[in-house]
Amino acid sequence: MRKNSKSGVRDWKDMSYDVLLRIFMTLDVVDFAVVSMVCTSWRDVCQDPSFWDGKELDLGTWKDPRICNLSSRTISLLTSLLNLSCGRAHCLIFKFQQYFDDRDFNNVAKRSRNLKRLVLPGWFTDLTKKGINQAMEQWEALESITITNTFTAPFFLEAIGKYCRNFSELKLTCHLTLKIARTLTKHVPKLKVLSLQSVRMNKNALVYLVRQLKELQVLNVTHGFIISGNRPDNTIVHPQHAVPILLQNIPRKPTLMNCKGHCLKCQEVFIWNMMNKWREPKELIWRNDVIPTFRA
Repeated sequence: MRKNSKSGVRDWKDMSYDVLLRIFMTLDVVDFAVVSMVCTSWRDVCQDPSFWDGKELDLGTWKDPRICNLSSRTISLLTSLLNLSCGRAHCLIFKFQQYFDDRDFNNVAKRSRNLKRLVLPGWFTDLTKKGINQAMEQWEALESITITNTFTAPFFLEAIGKYCRNFSELKLTCHLTLKIARTLTKHVPKLKVLSLQSVRMNKNALVYLVRQLKELQVLNVTHGFIISGNRPDNTIVHPQHAVPILLQNIPRKPTLMNCKGHCLKCQEVFIWNMMNKWREPKELIWRNDVIPTFRA
């Protein structure tokens, strides 16, 4: 757009800051990242606090063919955007099928220190306990997380208890085991909201954590089911609407969110679980929840 002085037309980089800001706010994330590299003045606009304060970065909505099939490109783009945000992004939702390792996870954490809500991928993570600790140390302001992996869940809960002083909301989309319940009550005893929607729960684990979490206000067990017994020949399945009976001897109980009877979704979740056909339905469980704050 550069013209000579006689034309009276200014250079693109000299356009009004407010005009550029309004234009850039209409761009998708890929184009937004590209325009930030045009010149210094455009990059300054892309770092404007009015765009980033309270920003939700949902990688699951990124449909651009340049990034959607390559996890490394997704992480690279996310890193660029977080650099522009100067740590102001408050919510990060990874793609459900997103691979990353300790290095990627820590690079993201270092660039999003004010994060309040984190939704982890449902598949393909390759994290170690050390890597999780290093990342969670950066997220002292974290208040809410969705954890999707039974193996790494205890590592996250230990790190949350150590670093995240304002943490209050947890969603699990993996099985609730006794180990997870004990780790949760030990390291996050002041948890206020817990969603176990559409997951398999160990009976002893559920009773234990409700008894131990003295400040728990809301418990969502909608569409889930409970397993008791430790061998195939003595396993008993309890539907989620039986939870009030299982918890009846606990003096102080949280507000319970559950189905009042058998429903189609309850039956589907049970069949998916028993047949180990979780890949497609688990993404719906991961993204949807009756508790508004956990709707990805």
